[in-house]
Amino acid sequence: MMFPTGLSRLRLFPNWVINDARENSGFTWQTEDEDPYWLGDASTKKLSSVLLADWEGFVAEAIGKTLVIDVVDPVFFMPSAYRAAAALPGGWNGTASVDNVENAWAPRADGLPAGLMLRRGDRVGLVQSGYKTCHIVTKPINAATATNQVIEISPPLLPNLFGVGAQMVFLDPVVRMHIVPGSWSAPRVPNQDTIASFQLKEAAAQS
Repeated sequence: MMFPTGLSRLRLFPNWVINDARENSGFTWQTEDEDPYWLGDASTKKLSSVLLADWEGFVAEAIGKTLVIDVVDPVFFMPSAYRAAAALPGGWNGTASVDNVENAWAPRADGLPAGLMLRRGDRVGLVQSGYKTCHIVTKPINAATATNQVIEISPPLLPNLFGVGAQMVFLDPVVRMHIVPGSWSAPRVPNQDTIASFQLKEAAAQS
């Protein structure tokens, strides 16, 4: 499912679901209630009455049927070293194969093009058996000497979903999202086009 015409701004960010606690003695600890997941906020351009009606129909269906929207962050659609040229090195298609998942925070990818540069903060996706997740690169990589590289990421991969043979995607990595019920806002002003806004939450893992 894709957004209708008129999306203006989209921001995706991870929710770490970590709680801090502190005793009177000064001792502190953290608890993690669940796996991290992605959140997002978005807004439209000024919408005519026709476009607004189209958006409201889209949102009503997406929320009512709990539909999944495959979302690509418009800033992090490819590694930052290549965004200006809008092309990956050597005509590479942006996909590698995961050949080691012993460390969920640092899976190893094979089939990277020689000379590939990844910067901290770039995004990568994982895809296997229809499941898709998105991750942040936490350590720079230069594949000048080897096309088989450990890619340090956060959040970590989910070992119950991804194993050896998963695809690691560097072009248009997807986050699967729902529109958060109650988040849609489209205030009307007489004789003016409408700017709408809404929030997103990562969908539970599904194929």
